[in-house]
This record gives sequence, C-alpha cells and structure tokens, in this order.
Amino acid sequence: DPLWSRGLGDVYKRQFTGSIRRRFGDDIVDLLDRMWEQSPRERPSMSMVCVELEQIIECRRKACANT
Repeated sequence: DPLWSRGLGDVYKRQFTGSIRRRFGDDIVDLLDRMWEQSPRERPSMSMVCVELEQIIECRRKACANT
C-alpha cells in the first residue's frame, strides 16, 4: 500500500503506519510523523533528521552489542 492516498478533494491522507512501526520501530515512525507534519514550519530540518537518524543507529548498535 502507498503511504499516501487520495482523500476528499485535493487533500492527501496518510495511510496507517502500523506496519512501518512493527518493522522499523517507534523511533523511526515518530521521526516520520514529525517530517510529515502538514505545516512545513513544524517539520524538522534535514540536518536535524540526520542527527536523529545517527542517534537511532547508535542506540540500535549498542542494543545489538548487548545481546
């Protein structure tokens, strides 16, 4: 399923993200939610996205090392 579908009029509606959350985790979906804010002013900058992704990767590396 596409992440976006046609809604009423010219408005696009985002699909349910449950499958993404199950596959990639809450932290990724939370970041996606902020990136997909309707208002561009509410979205994180790409540099902030990169910082958060690096933090997520590092956290997951540490979690894998501990198992």
